[in-house]
Amino acid sequence: MSNNVAAGRMSSRRLLILASIALTVAGMASVTRFAMAQEPGRFTSAGSVGNERAYHAATTLADGRVLITGGADGFFPLDTAEVYDPTTDEFADTGDMAEGRFGHRSTLLPDGRVLITGGQTENDRFIENAEVYDPTTGEFTAVEPMSAGRSQHSSTPLPDGRVLIAGGFSTSFKFLDSAELFDPSTAMFTETGSLSIPRSHHMAMVLMDGRVLLSGGFTDGETISALTIYDPVQGTFVDVGHMAEERAAHSATLLDDGRVLLAGGVGTETQARLAEAPLNNAEVYDPVSGEIAFVPRGMLPRSWHTATLLPNGKVLIAGGTAAGSGVYGIAGIYDPERNRFALGESLAVARNSHTASRLNDGSVLLVGGLIRGQAFTSSAERYVPEAVAPTPTPLPPAPTVAPTPAVPTVEPTPTEKVTPAPAVAALATAAPAIENSTPPAIVESTPVTPPTSSGACSAGGHGFETAHLALMLLPAGLATHVARRRRQR
Repeated sequence: MSNNVAAGRMSSRRLLILASIALTVAGMASVTRFAMAQEPGRFTSAGSVGNERAYHAATTLADGRVLITGGADGFFPLDTAEVYDPTTDEFADTGDMAEGRFGHRSTLLPDGRVLITGGQTENDRFIENAEVYDPTTGEFTAVEPMSAGRSQHSSTPLPDGRVLIAGGFSTSFKFLDSAELFDPSTAMFTETGSLSIPRSHHMAMVLMDGRVLLSGGFTDGETISALTIYDPVQGTFVDVGHMAEERAAHSATLLDDGRVLLAGGVGTETQARLAEAPLNNAEVYDPVSGEIAFVPRGMLPRSWHTATLLPNGKVLIAGGTAAGSGVYGIAGIYDPERNRFALGESLAVARNSHTASRLNDGSVLLVGGLIRGQAFTSSAERYVPEAVAPTPTPLPPAPTVAPTPAVPTVEPTPTEKVTPAPAVAALATAAPAIENSTPPAIVESTPVTPPTSSGACSAGGHGFETAHLALMLLPAGLATHVARRRRQR
């Protein structure tokens, strides 16, 4: 009897030791994954969103979380929304919008709520409705609609708390020159001055003096080079010059010294072509002198990318579309002090038409978009600049029960790698010299076989793949309309 009791005690002791080892290993694995996710200067996979989505919107909330709204999944416009928590590296569902929309805009208001405007939904209907998201309740509330339905417009927060809504395209694919202001104190829109050129797919950036710079875009049959400034005091738009290149679907980033980096995009005649020809250059606009200068070196040809100002004053250029509708799997870093680009690190997943959100700790979250073959993705990843690398989390203490055998080494979970593509050499001849040597894979080429996740999209009565190749979010009907207009000239 006593022998059985002793044996039972030994078995219990062994089980306790094994359980302690398992907990230690699990803790080490968790810390390893956390350390990998926080590795400085690298892209590492983050949690996945609940829906595959592209052409969505993302806004960093006041509490540091990120709100992801709408978009399309290859078949339908989405009314769902999710919130990313950087402390847990997880996405969680929140309230739904009143209707599915893609190509819309989301803007943080001074009180912490988020304004959702416009977009496109089923049967090529352009949305004039607007909603406000309250992060304290997780609910969307409808507000007074805009004066016109619009998609691919700009939505820019002004220093006085109002939001400038400008341009876009609307019913019958009409480009808009109208603009309006949303006042969060009254939850109403009022019309303001008009643009001299109707446009969509432009960029809008608040300057340090509170004015708004609008650059480029598409209009009927043309790509625009015009630079326009909106004065919120006068309520007027004034053209102040032109970029050296006509560009749309580019990026605009306010630098620490007040200048604006205008990078990449697509140029003249792209609307009428199935294959894109992204621009391999960038320029910097100085709003004080009114001068604009080319960046001499290093910009790879890309469009539909994102650009994010980092805490060290440099700019992260992530993803985008390459020539022939390939997808970039490598980032670029712009250094304003040297006025040139350098190759950055490989993304965990090559993507375009995604969102990039700077988090409160200075890291950057990339969500969704289109990947190889123009398939929609639910993946997300995070980039931590070296300057803001967090202190590594210490390992959990070893268990105190009895001596434990050595803990086996736990291999970190591998992240998805980007497959090298043979198009690198061709890109190297098209782009200015880049200082980094032996770069990782740059482009994921688009296979001939259509992707399984793309399909007949009820949002436009056509496949998203065709719309993307013609002009990404501009529906195929508009691309055909533009091509017809160009042939008539």
